[in-house]
Amino acid sequence: MKRLAHRVLTVAVRGRRERGGPWGEAVLAEFDQTAGTAAALRWAVGGLRVAIAERCARRPAAYRIAIAGLAALLAAPFLVTVKYVPSGSMEPTMTVASSHLVDKVGFRLTGLDYGDVVIHPLPDHPEQETERRVLGFAGDRLDCRAGRLFRNDEAVDEPYLRSGMVTDCEPVTVPDGTLYTLGDSRDVANGSRFSGFVSAETVTGRVVLLG
Repeated sequence: MKRLAHRVLTVAVRGRRERGGPWGEAVLAEFDQTAGTAAALRWAVGGLRVAIAERCARRPAAYRIAIAGLAALLAAPFLVTVKYVPSGSMEPTMTVASSHLVDKVGFRLTGLDYGDVVIHPLPDHPEQETERRVLGFAGDRLDCRAGRLFRNDEAVDEPYLRSGMVTDCEPVTVPDGTLYTLGDSRDVANGSRFSGFVSAETVTGRVVLLG
């Protein structure tokens, strides 16, 4: 959790730059001095406020609102949660026992996109949740050719797969209200190829940060 808090704070302070503002960098530099998870989270929340203030001084109002909304989403514990990967179905993206930060609310407002890693119950074991990548929405036609996944007759770019990974599947069209999801480790993950489509309403979260 402390490592995830540090990564969130780093993104808030620096964004895509090598360094952020002087106040944000100062908060970031002191992060390692925090003792325990609770102190680290409090420090990270305070650092988010500093990062927002510095960005607000440089950015237009619309950007300030977006940054504030994102910071609030990441800082509120009832909107996000930390989960641990129980299996190798998403390797190499997510290794066994690694942690990841899950957005439980924001995805319902923004919607999902191709390639998002989501949390949902296993169709054949609804009492268990799993991580899978969204590869098809309602109306999409999916099939596999020569070990590659095709969507609407176009090969899907999947840079997250191991080199040489083969994907086999039957041609399908995704029904309304459902998603087509697959694990990144195709040799061990069943996904929609074998377990069927996933009801979009059963998705409980979207992975936003890997541990």
